[in-house]
Amino acid sequence: MNESDKEDEQKEAQKITFRFLKSQYFRVIHADGVFGGITPQGKMSVAFFSERTPFPDLLVQEFNETTGVLGREVARTGSDGILREIEACVMMDLDTAQSFLEWLQRHIDIARRLQGTEAAKVEGSKDGRELQVH
Repeated sequence: MNESDKEDEQKEAQKITFRFLKSQYFRVIHADGVFGGITPQGKMSVAFFSERTPFPDLLVQEFNETTGVLGREVARTGSDGILREIEACVMMDLDTAQSFLEWLQRHIDIARRLQGTEAAKVEGSKDGRELQVH
């Protein structure tokens, strides 16, 4: 082994440690879809939304003062249709978007392979249910 090979081997042996810290705004959200596009600055904008029927703005019900029991609904006002509530918007440059796309595709491939199999048999899982891919 020549000196150049030894240097290459030493470079490969170097390690770096990453620590993860959740910001004070961290939360888990549900997403039914995404909406977004390219910003005027060339960034990718990805907004995650959840869908639901809108809550009423006003609801009127009968009320029995003697028993304290609510009766039937008498009136309701509010919006029609389906509400898409935007939970979070992620802005990223093209390199980060490409990296995210590759990461997402790896996870989609794994999830498809695991469908119909018992997740507890997944090698590398700490609790028998989760497979971590970076």
